[in-house]
Amino acid sequence: MWARSVTFLLQKQYSDTPGFKDWYKSQRSTLEADLLAKFFVTQRNFILKQRSVSVGRVVTVEVHVSVGVNVTATAEVVRGSWTGRLRHLHQDSLASVKQRIGRITRRLQRRKRQEPKQEPTPDVAVDRLYFVEEQWNKEPAIVLLDRYLDMLQLLVDQAVKQFGGLS
Repeated sequence: MWARSVTFLLQKQYSDTPGFKDWYKSQRSTLEADLLAKFFVTQRNFILKQRSVSVGRVVTVEVHVSVGVNVTATAEVVRGSWTGRLRHLHQDSLASVKQRIGRITRRLQRRKRQEPKQEPTPDVAVDRLYFVEEQWNKEPAIVLLDRYLDMLQLLVDQAVKQFGGLS
């Protein structure tokens, strides 16, 4: 908000420089016609004379999660009659399950070797402030302020180019 003070500095610096007053009058008209510049001047005056401005705050949090794979196999042994020995029952019932798990495990290992390793992405929290005025609440306040500062920087650069360096 205080960035507007640069216009006062320019006026003080170049007030006695030939051609400055006409040049600045033109620049001032341009600034007064610009809605963003007008908004920041109004906000500055409000802060100086009344109180701080209202802003909205939006916090965005991104959380990245890795997913693992779990394999579960269920086997059901169905036989009309079982004639083997009792001690082989356990081995017989698990043989097909072990084969299936072995195939799945080998497939996952091949896939893991083929896929490039991905570094975990850190979690991110972004905290943004927005002006509450409807016309200005679509973009973060810092983006609007950056545009306004660019506008004032251009004004200073033009003055320096046309009237000489600041002392």
